[in-house]
Amino acid sequence: MSAGQPFFLTRGVVLVPGDLTLVDWPERAKKAGLTTIALHHGSSPKVVSDFIVSEEGQRFLAASSRLGLQVEYELHAMSELLPRGLFEKDQSLFRRNEKGDRAPDSNLCVHSGPALEIAAENAVTLGRTLRPTTGRYFYWGDRCKPACLCRSCLRVESHPQAPM
Repeated sequence: MSAGQPFFLTRGVVLVPGDLTLVDWPERAKKAGLTTIALHHGSSPKVVSDFIVSEEGQRFLAASSRLGLQVEYELHAMSELLPRGLFEKDQSLFRRNEKGDRAPDSNLCVHSGPALEIAAENAVTLGRTLRPTTGRYFYWGDRCKPACLCRSCLRVESHPQAPM
């Protein structure tokens, strides 16, 4: 690394759409030496996608592009990747709780092929609206919520090297 070059090539900030009430956020970020703005919302990717398709969101993207700032999205997306309304149709898509019952309250069973297919299809749909310029997609499980406790999931949790 040569003198005068920053140690970290990527320097960013994570904001929620409500933070962008200052229309000059991209200019401020550039002036501060940032390279990336990540948009996030703690409970709903829809809030982020609604912002991005709005006139205000399009202005934000255009200004970021003009200034050479990267934009990405960091989302706790499981409730939209696997809609909770599907529980009535197929409970096996959802996590097993500590009582052994299937529950639509959070996350999914990662050993359910159909659940993973639905989540993947919805991730592609979400990705059509939220296109990061970094090439990185961050779709996380439900924030601070329990994972599946079925035997297959527990086996992986307890013994990461255990055969499936």
